[in-house]
Order: sequence, then structure tokens, then C-alpha cells
Amino acid sequence: MQHACCHVEVGRVHRVDIKHPFWSHFPILKKGAGTGSLPLSGNEETVKQVGPHFGPSERLTVDFADLDHTTLDIVNGESGNIFDGHYNDQWDAYYHGRTLACRSRRRRGSRAASASLEIAAVRQGLGKL
Repeated sequence: MQHACCHVEVGRVHRVDIKHPFWSHFPILKKGAGTGSLPLSGNEETVKQVGPHFGPSERLTVDFADLDHTTLDIVNGESGNIFDGHYNDQWDAYYHGRTLACRSRRRRGSRAASASLEIAAVRQGLGKL
């Protein structure tokens, strides 16, 4: 990606290197304990705000008209444990701008549940007002 005014490759200047706060200090585990240094579009002044030492923890898009179109990405996946299969499992989707479906429990074609709740003020010892 190049910036229009000065023909600088943005990825050379703006990079991301997410490291596990504990395991990245162990040389034998360092490679698997982070993303490595990668070019990234965005900076402190763009919609996609990222920098060498900060960035989003997740990306959530909610479609209130149809909750089945809601998406959620957790930048480094669902686990902070580098020995878990879900560590960094969503990084590729985040890095390449893809989103993951976050389906609601409601199924298409099912009838919406209906319920009512009656709230009544009660005087102590006298029943309903």
C-alpha cells in the first residue's frame, strides 16, 4: 500500500509485532508466542488505529436488524495460552480484513418467544396497591 502524497510504502513504516507478555521472553518459545513483525495499514490517525505498541483487542460488527449477520474477531484468538489451539487462531482473519460470523441462538423461521412480566407495587403486609 502506498500513501498518495509521498509515495511511501505504508507497510515499511507502520508495522505490528504482537508479543505474548510472558512467553515471548523465552527464546525457545519466542517465535510461537506472537505474530512476528508484519506490515500493517493504519496508524494513530486512521480509522484502523494501530501502532507498534497499541491496537484493538477485537472487532465487533452488530447488525441489529438481523443478528445473524453479526461478526466478531478477537485479534489473537480466544486463548491467551500459547499451548492452546485457539491461541492466535483468529489473527489471520483480522490481519487480512476478514470477519467471522457470530450467529445468534435464534434460528431462521423459528417463532420468536413471547413472555410477559407483571410488575406491581406491594405495600408491606397490605398486598397490591
